[in-house]
Amino acid sequence: MFVAEYISNRANVSGSRTYHDFSQFLGRAKHRVGLAASLCKNHTVSTLVDKLGNLVYQDIPKKGTKSINAFCIEWDVNVNFIKRIEIAGEPIGDGVGNTEIIIPLKERYYEKHDIFVIDGSHQQLYVTRRPLWRTNQYFEYTCVLVDNDGKQHLDLSACKPGMTTHFLSNAHPYDYHDQGYTKYQSNMETHRNYLTLHRNDIDASQAYLANEDVFLKISDTETHGSERYFTMTSMEKTLIDNFLEVKSKHDLFARSNVDVNGKPTITDPETNRPIYIGDGIIPQIERFAYVITFDQLLVTHFKEAINFMTSKTDNLTGNDFTVVCNSLMWRQVNDNLMNEIAKWNPSNTLMYSKVSGTKKSIGESVPGVRVGATFTSYEYAGNFITFMPDRTLDVEYPDEAFGFILDLTPDLANGKPAIESWTFKGADMIKTDVKGVGGLTGLEGGTASTPVAGSKMIYWGYSGITVYAPYRSVIFKQNRRRK
Repeated sequence: MFVAEYISNRANVSGSRTYHDFSQFLGRAKHRVGLAASLCKNHTVSTLVDKLGNLVYQDIPKKGTKSINAFCIEWDVNVNFIKRIEIAGEPIGDGVGNTEIIIPLKERYYEKHDIFVIDGSHQQLYVTRRPLWRTNQYFEYTCVLVDNDGKQHLDLSACKPGMTTHFLSNAHPYDYHDQGYTKYQSNMETHRNYLTLHRNDIDASQAYLANEDVFLKISDTETHGSERYFTMTSMEKTLIDNFLEVKSKHDLFARSNVDVNGKPTITDPETNRPIYIGDGIIPQIERFAYVITFDQLLVTHFKEAINFMTSKTDNLTGNDFTVVCNSLMWRQVNDNLMNEIAKWNPSNTLMYSKVSGTKKSIGESVPGVRVGATFTSYEYAGNFITFMPDRTLDVEYPDEAFGFILDLTPDLANGKPAIESWTFKGADMIKTDVKGVGGLTGLEGGTASTPVAGSKMIYWGYSGITVYAPYRSVIFKQNRRRK
């Protein structure tokens, strides 16, 4: 059992207690970034992946994941996209009386006995012969219209070059059916991302370290014998905050600089060493996401988002989606839901409660009525949206409401989470100390790495992030307001 105690001045080292650096406490944790994120708030990505244990190590492989042998991560994404085949030219024949129609298509996707649909007219065509390769631009399909009286004719206005068709089904004769085909409609794509190395340093003089306050003291009560304390100084707290902020912003916004051949486009001009930058969550989902733009956020936008998301999920109801949003969108969410709930003639206790209104000082309160409510989720048609405000998004979107929805439901087949954080050989968060005269406390003796009366702390580590279901995502973006 761990008991955390926050103190504001340096503790006396007395009795049988032994004091250890906080990095030793982090080293005991399986997921160091997740533990650090628990102490340092407002890091949504760390909450979604590191604190939930969705972190993959090279030397501790998880079920359903591959070990990392290099700085590259590859995974397959089902883009859930219905393949469309373009019409390459004008059809020959009208199909009346079940007569054959010859229609040129740009790809050989349909085979004999397949049924496909013309998107513009929703008419169905049955392929009666194997496709023929006519030129370098199209395949020739021989088909008949599917109807039950032979009176239907082909709608030529829906069969113009560039218009599309899609696969529906197939139908074979009862006797002596001889060959079938598989349509790969899952549309799997291989995606790739790269690990990025983050590093943050902080240093202080011996005089500063000797008088520095202790920010956090954690006691290990399970220790046999002397009691151990793990301490974190204010300087180290600042360093951890900075490291997590760098990682959080990178995992959200960063765009990859690696080309299709795996070569980074940026190198250090002095050493010619390559700099690898991996994609964050937003660049990964924006290629597939359904985008909702608005001047003022409305409840109808939530319904639109849920309708889109459920069209991509296995179940029509029971889904729980997560919206990560900036401060402006968070306020608009609560304003809109407050207006929405007023239409329902809610009970009085939902809108106000007779609780202590304000506090003058600790232990003293003024009786009053608290009016209003905070809305953290929204339900529509058996599905839920949970809102997670994140100030990190305010940095990139300070003047417009912005947010995105992710479906965080794990894959039921293999248990794989919707997003996952990766690191290299367990190096998610490593501390390195460069001790000068006085050491990290400013009053230590012993060996020093430098004759300077000061010391340096370094936190560094590798991280990459993968989004396994980018097509199940929605981006909310407010139109930029005129100043």
